[in-house]
Amino acid sequence: MSTTDLEKKAAAYAAVDAYVKAPPQDSSEPLYIGIGSGSTIVHAVARLVERCQNEKLDIVCVPTSFQAKQVSLSCVFLS
Repeated sequence: MSTTDLEKKAAAYAAVDAYVKAPPQDSSEPLYIGIGSGSTIVHAVARLVERCQNEKLDIVCVPTSFQAKQVSLSCVFLS
């Protein structure tokens, strides 16, 4: 992985960790997250998948483009 890719991965992981919080325990609603497009989104979706698996988060991703939908689907099926 190139230095640029490592930096993108670090930025994506930091953003997900900073902004994606578990909902209150009394909430029955999932957390809705918009998934944009761009080269960093691959890393952000991978981190979301990790967090969902490790923390049992109930997250619904809403893709903003066909590309974002494809990335989201591929990460879910590969993990």
